[in-house]
Amino acid sequence: MSCAVTVMEKLLLEEKLSVYDIRVTKQIYPEVARQLGDSQANITRNIERAARRCWELKEKKMKEVVIGDPLEEIHTPKDIILYLAVYAHFGISYYEALRKFPECFG
Repeated sequence: MSCAVTVMEKLLLEEKLSVYDIRVTKQIYPEVARQLGDSQANITRNIERAARRCWELKEKKMKEVVIGDPLEEIHTPKDIILYLAVYAHFGISYYEALRKFPECFG
């Protein structure tokens, strides 16, 4: 999961790709598989499990800190990776970063 967050951060904030153009199955999972020397199928399965588990374990307050909104429904692994990448990069919630730095999200 941490590799996926790092790849997302690079694509979004260094390469300046629009969040709408980033594809986890074509850009993130293959790169993580390459970095870790594992199959894309294993990486996909493991990241999806980790994202689901991350969502289940996060306390409501932590969701507000990382996401900036107490969302109740699970989001896609891409969304969770995105929220974590933005939080890791800026140190503020996704929605706060979206308001402060809209140019970073295309």
